[in-house]
Amino acid sequence: MIDKVLNFRENILWKILKLLQEIIIVIAGSATCLLFVAEVVARYVLKTDFLGYDELVLLAVVWLYFIGGGYAMYKKGHINAEMLPLIFKGRKLQIARLITTWATFVIAVVLVVWGIEFVTYSLSHPSNTTVLRIPRVLGQSSLVIGYALVAFYSLLYSFEDTVKVIRHEYDNDPEKNGIEVIEEGGDNE
Repeated sequence: MIDKVLNFRENILWKILKLLQEIIIVIAGSATCLLFVAEVVARYVLKTDFLGYDELVLLAVVWLYFIGGGYAMYKKGHINAEMLPLIFKGRKLQIARLITTWATFVIAVVLVVWGIEFVTYSLSHPSNTTVLRIPRVLGQSSLVIGYALVAFYSLLYSFEDTVKVIRHEYDNDPEKNGIEVIEEGGDNE
């Protein structure tokens, strides 16, 4: 049963979620670039203002940021400055890392709850951007979705890591045990 749960990466819903995130990231990133180009063309070529472009850029960038954060959590590619290997080695390091993954999940859940409260407040007190009258809740909702993705992925990875620590599956992996792996060969020979 546990092994079936640990194969969550093979699930079609997992793949659809990944694809949706990639589509949103590409659209938001492309929109941001195109809006900047349109502003430059409008200002310096056409000698006019593109009023409200900053509101559109902000909307695209906020979605890019929060969905990108969820995607980084999915890829385990988020920035970190891990000092645990300087303090712990072996099994103690594995347990310390496991505690940090569960702490990440708890913090993400708190952020999701706060985000939901923020969006709920925004829905009950609607406001729009100044020029284009875009409902602010469109950008604010990305916060909830992004944090929900972080919470979802951190829960799955925390569960996966817990099972691996219990099963001692990290015991033979030098990098997971805080041992620096130096590969022989390379470009400097």
